[in-house]
Order: sequence, then C-alpha cells, then structure tokens
Amino acid sequence: LAKLADFGYSRIIGEHSFRKTRVGTKVYCAPEIYHSKEGYNRLVDMWSVGIVLYAALSGTLPYDEKDVHRAEEIVRNRKLLFSQP
Repeated sequence: LAKLADFGYSRIIGEHSFRKTRVGTKVYCAPEIYHSKEGYNRLVDMWSVGIVLYAALSGTLPYDEKDVHRAEEIVRNRKLLFSQP
C-alpha cells in the first residue's frame, strides 16, 4: 500500500494563476520553479508526479537525492539522467 503525504504547503492554483513562492521538497520541484521570472502554474505538479512515479518504479531518483543542493543544481540546469530501471 502506497501513500502520498505532506500536503502542508499545497494550494489550489487556478488555470490561469501563477505562483512565485518556492515551497516543497527541492528534489521534486520542476525547473520552472527555479527559472520562471513570471512564476509557475499548476503544471509543475506533473513534474513532481513524474519524479514520484520514476522513483516508485526504479527505486531511485534521477539524481543524487542525498545531496539536496546538488539535486537542485541538476534540476535547475536540466541535466537529469533518466536511466532504464
């Protein structure tokens, strides 16, 4: 049985709304959260879902999760290595 948790920072974002707040676990954040000057929309959630699914299927993240700052740099620079599980 799998459960997703930690929705303490969750907000409902409208279809045409943008946010600028950087919240959540950095290793699951989409590149748009780091790059966009206008802010990000609700589509960044799809990135996070993809990372969760990748981790669930492969047993690892597509970057070194032990070093949060390095993981943030990898996502920021879009240098992910999605290997075959």
